[in-house]
Amino acid sequence: MSLPEFNKVARVDVTPQVRGLSGQITIPATWTNNNTGDFFNFYLGLGSVECGVSNAAGQPYLHWFVNNNYANDAARSNGPYTAAFGPGTSHALQLYLDTSGYIHFVVDGTEVYKSTGVHSATTGRFIIAAAQVINSSADYGGTWRVYHDAASFTSMKYMDASGNWQNVTSSNASGTKTHQPNANTPGGPYPAPQAPVDYTATFMLDSNKFYGALR
Repeated sequence: MSLPEFNKVARVDVTPQVRGLSGQITIPATWTNNNTGDFFNFYLGLGSVECGVSNAAGQPYLHWFVNNNYANDAARSNGPYTAAFGPGTSHALQLYLDTSGYIHFVVDGTEVYKSTGVHSATTGRFIIAAAQVINSSADYGGTWRVYHDAASFTSMKYMDASGNWQNVTSSNASGTKTHQPNANTPGGPYPAPQAPVDYTATFMLDSNKFYGALR
């Protein structure tokens, strides 16, 4: 059995089945991410498709990315690391299914990806996350290395099954903090993670936003 990813996550899950998500992501003003293979990312998740912005260790900026893990449409795509995705910048992200079932990813009003396979309404989530490289289970009890100031998702919306955009609120979504591995992760027990165990997160769903920081 392969070792589970060593990660920390703050997330908002939309309760209804969705055809799309949109939101404004603000990149942290400062961060620490220096160990090769470590990363942090902020993204929209539609079923097995993840689209957003991410930072790899040693990079001074972020870039947009696509992870499409559907069996009928496997694809990955990345934009360049540029100052446009530098500290403190904000970006409009939109991920949605068109009426024919194709997935589109739009960054700051420009479409950067369209799927080649068709899909249907599915689960939706907004994610603020970080992960570290591990070489053995002992690494789970080691020092946590990836830190960043507050990142925020604001103006969060979802597209319902009829194709209408709705505000994300506390009546149709919920916010949680998780880390892995945990007590329920298969293959355990694993060493307890070092502080910070979880994100510091504030969920203001009735204002269509949430914040997450690792300090």
